[in-house]
Amino acid sequence: MSGIDFCADTNFAIHHLGGHPCVRPYATAGLAVSVVTELELFSKPKLPDYERRNAELFLGTCEIIELIAAIKPLVIALRQRHRIKLPDAIIAATAQWLNVPLLTADKGFVGVAGLDVVLLNPA
Repeated sequence: MSGIDFCADTNFAIHHLGGHPCVRPYATAGLAVSVVTELELFSKPKLPDYERRNAELFLGTCEIIELIAAIKPLVIALRQRHRIKLPDAIIAATAQWLNVPLLTADKGFVGVAGLDVVLLNPA
């Protein structure tokens, strides 16, 4: 999986789709996303067609990482050591498995041991 510079969290994708300037520095980076991010983007109730198309276009530029066997023990370890929701643990474990920083605006990831976090400032 060469060419992957970062694993993007769902909130990164949302900021990107919204055109927020905090994501501009990563416009040319190689991005991966967990399958959880894909599911979260498409599971919004009453998702308008244009938002679905934009999400499809964004995800088309990313490597989508499925929940494979090698990621599962990392998820379990994260959940045992930290108060972290299962979807967030899967996303964090995906970044760990890829050995790349996690791009996120969620400050809750900062205290996760063994996770390299690039914290966006959407303020």
